[in-house]
Amino acid sequence: MYSFGILVGLTSSLTLVFRASTIKDTKLSTNQLNLLYRVIATPIFGFILYIYNVNPLVVADGFWFYYLALLAVNYLFSHLQVRALHKYSFSNVTVFEPLTMVFGGILSYFFLGEHLAPLQYLGMLIVALAFVYLVYTEKSITLNSQILRDMLILYVTVSIVHALAKQAVLLSSSMIVTFYQVFLVGVLFAVTTAFAGEKLYRFKDLKTNKNIVALAILHLVGFGLLTYTYRVLPLSIVVTLLAIRPFISLLLSQIKYREKNIKYKFIAACIAFLGVLVIAFG
Repeated sequence: MYSFGILVGLTSSLTLVFRASTIKDTKLSTNQLNLLYRVIATPIFGFILYIYNVNPLVVADGFWFYYLALLAVNYLFSHLQVRALHKYSFSNVTVFEPLTMVFGGILSYFFLGEHLAPLQYLGMLIVALAFVYLVYTEKSITLNSQILRDMLILYVTVSIVHALAKQAVLLSSSMIVTFYQVFLVGVLFAVTTAFAGEKLYRFKDLKTNKNIVALAILHLVGFGLLTYTYRVLPLSIVVTLLAIRPFISLLLSQIKYREKNIKYKFIAACIAFLGVLVIAFG
């Protein structure tokens, strides 16, 4: 199982190198930096899979619908962060994207009706406090009506997906995942990633968008094989993995860009990481 986790991580590493070659930004970190990120993340990925031993803390009953909902949450938060960031620089996006994904993952737990223990609700509160702290300390973020509107759209979208998931569970006698279902999720992921890429990185040419779709489908191989192989979507594993990303991204950003306000972002990431651990193991 550890070797399978490494395989998933290495597959994901190829997407990062591919993405780095398609983004035209002089401030972008090099391919070597992206490779360093995956060299660190891949063993952690495999080790977590080994610890869980295919016994996830959360097993969703309509898991591929839940996976779609989680992707929707992450995409909408990516859209939200574009509105919130003062500058469209890739360095800022690199730092903020992992934290928004963690926050989106926690909201998916809350809005998708997961049955959580009281300690896990405390973990969600900790993550929310991390987001508030980040907004308070980062001067480039302002909460306005557009952001509040995006948050409302987020809630409505996830609620609709949740309703569809429950309906599918009622109509289906067995929720055995098929490769077609996994592929469908990957296609939807590819489309949203292409649109988010246009927003985040100011891609103008159609060729680059095709590259984004290709890397999104390539990224599907990792989580898609994991989902198809074990017949369940271990949300606890996904959220825990997302929680690790802020540390790696923030440390690499500090080394690469020497940002003055990196300590505030790092503190926020630490708070979010603590909250996610409470949720995963609470």
